[in-house]
Amino acid sequence: MASRSLRSRPLDAQAARRVEQLFFKINDPTRNKRGDENEKFALKLVRRLAERCEIPATAEPYLTGHNSERDRRGEDIVIPTALGDVGIQIKSSQKKADEFRRVHPHIPCIVIPVSPAEALVSDLLKQAILGKYERLKRGRR
Repeated sequence: MASRSLRSRPLDAQAARRVEQLFFKINDPTRNKRGDENEKFALKLVRRLAERCEIPATAEPYLTGHNSERDRRGEDIVIPTALGDVGIQIKSSQKKADEFRRVHPHIPCIVIPVSPAEALVSDLLKQAILGKYERLKRGRR
């Protein structure tokens, strides 16, 4: 059976503009600036919770590296515990958090608002980490 060759067709003007927009969006160095800042903010709060022994961390919590295996699995911050690591995802929008939760229901996901109050975000992080830790105690993901 003869294979068909793929023919390139010229893009119409609308498709060409969309390709250009996507290219610039992907290569924009400021694209994830807010997300990166929120991850660092959340890490600072998680470390503070660990220092105060408000969460069961056995070692210092850390950020996963960009495009690392853990990052690709959906974990932005990892909290080592006696029962295993607790990974959490940090999002800047509720819409993206809802999408993430549909794909990764077993990973806690926290939304950090535009002007976050430390006490509120700290409480959300603590609840998410302790909730996941309790599931680990019961032998569930």
